[in-house]
Amino acid sequence: MNQDRSSKAPADSGADGPPVALIVGLIVAAASALFVFSNRDEVEVDFILFSVQSRTWTAIVVAIALGVALDRLFQAWWRRRRR
Repeated sequence: MNQDRSSKAPADSGADGPPVALIVGLIVAAASALFVFSNRDEVEVDFILFSVQSRTWTAIVVAIALGVALDRLFQAWWRRRRR
């Protein structure tokens, strides 16, 4: 009873099925859609010199984008300082 390894089905070897990145991407897309649809209320966002009416999800996305930009600027500054 000697089985040849090449005769195994693709499912046995783990090579069949959707890629993990596709599954994770679909989960993130679904969670994002749920987030947007559940945060459609308008809120007033007050900043130093201005105030604006915006949807909740838009305000949160802008805040996240600003946080990422500040993080990148800080990392660039830190790398230059270490040289």
